[in-house]
Amino acid sequence: MHAIEAMTDEPRNPNEYSGWANRETWVLNRWLSSDYGLYLATQNVVDETKQEYVEFCCSYQLDPTQSRQAFTVGEAILAWVDDEMKEWDWDDYSMMREDVGSLWRVDAQELGEAWTEEDEGEEEEERKRRKWRRREGEEGEREDALPRH
Repeated sequence: MHAIEAMTDEPRNPNEYSGWANRETWVLNRWLSSDYGLYLATQNVVDETKQEYVEFCCSYQLDPTQSRQAFTVGEAILAWVDDEMKEWDWDDYSMMREDVGSLWRVDAQELGEAWTEEDEGEEEEERKRRKWRRREGEEGEREDALPRH
């Protein structure tokens, strides 16, 4: 047993790969986020799924939790990839299919979290920018309000 494992008393996931649940999840995310065309297409799926998820929750008066949303997004990405892979040119994406191996081993929750966290990060950055602009505006107003000698 390693010292770190002994300290945490949590068993390590033997399938973990580069900080991901398993190699298949890591590889699929890597392909989807590294190829610009796949990135844009995947982001479209993410955006549409998030919108549909919120609308569904509102129509049934459900609480739209981040965890459920991430799982829903991950499942939508997997369904899209599974459907699209059948249509893609075998020459162009054969390496991706070979790299990923089996889609059923991809962790939908973790994949969805990776794609929804990116959006949250952008939203957080925008909130920080707005807060900074407000603070700068307030300081500018205070400086103007001071009497000049």
